[in-house]
Amino acid sequence: MLMRHLALFAASAALVFAASTTPSAAADEVSDINAMFQAGHQAKALERVEAFLAGNPRDTRARFLKGVILTDLGKNTEAMRIFSTLTKDFPDLPEPYNNLAVLYAMEGDYERARSTLETAIRKNPGYGIAYENLGDLHSKIASQAYDKARQLDKGNSSAQAKSDNLRAMLKGVPGPTRTAESAPAGKPVATKPLVADRAIAVRPETTPAPDLQAAAKTAELSRPAVVPPPAAPAKAAEPAKAAVAPPAAKGAAGDASSEVVATLNNWASAWSSKDASAYLAFYAPDFKVPDNLSRANWETQRRARIAKPNTIAVNVSAPTVGLRPNDRAVVTFRQSYRSDSIDEAAGKLMVLSKQDGRWLIQEERVVK
Repeated sequence: MLMRHLALFAASAALVFAASTTPSAAADEVSDINAMFQAGHQAKALERVEAFLAGNPRDTRARFLKGVILTDLGKNTEAMRIFSTLTKDFPDLPEPYNNLAVLYAMEGDYERARSTLETAIRKNPGYGIAYENLGDLHSKIASQAYDKARQLDKGNSSAQAKSDNLRAMLKGVPGPTRTAESAPAGKPVATKPLVADRAIAVRPETTPAPDLQAAAKTAELSRPAVVPPPAAPAKAAEPAKAAVAPPAAKGAAGDASSEVVATLNNWASAWSSKDASAYLAFYAPDFKVPDNLSRANWETQRRARIAKPNTIAVNVSAPTVGLRPNDRAVVTFRQSYRSDSIDEAAGKLMVLSKQDGRWLIQEERVVK
């Protein structure tokens, strides 16, 4: 979006829902459509979701997914119609308001975007995406005002300095943002895009419609399959060092999101320090081991790969956290990895769960 969440989607973002209005068979169909969309087959995914909605016109997840797909395809008018209808049918869900605001911002209707984001925040005061988007929107409006002041008064050094400061701040924004290296007088500074939410979550403080209340009992979707519930936690073979231990629980949704991001950064720090024991301690006992390896073989492989380079530098940028029921979270981010012989970057998705007061990784995979 003009702000961090929609029109310009985070490349690594995944569609994960905690709400459903369908029985398991239909939920599987929506999951399959989502996987097709995440694989880059937007047109085919749109055909399938439309066919599904023909028989399930009230399915909230499918309707939201269709809006996301349409936005990805540049069919903004149709997407706006869907998100607008969702705000009427489910007025307590903040995500449709957020995505609608992104589309308004893309059209340059900043006042309407601002009002819609403020509605999303009223619906859920703990909805961080809407706050960030609102801040980015105000930055965009501010940049235009500074440039207008410079147009009207060429000698306005104060407006020039403020515009330069704003440009410098936005220049360092990571992820799928578009910032100008420089902008001549009279042309607005390009601010980072608003972010569209790709998840609908039924939260305790909301009172969803009866069909959503029943649906909230179903498992959330994640590509390519639903992650199994966590097994009884087992003691890690070698605990992480205190310097990189995940933070203790604080309870509030905002704090939980911060804890997840802190865990992610500490995980990257342990990897960069070539501390294999600390690195492996971030993985849950029920971690979904890739490539059909045993847990022991996977750990042996990871230790060897960490030990081989002389130096490793792992950086995480643009994390987006989606909190889920039962102390679980889905986070997407951009990972850069640099060693003696490798320099690469990729989008990544992780599923984490809170076990014994610590956020641990249950699943991880590379995403587009």
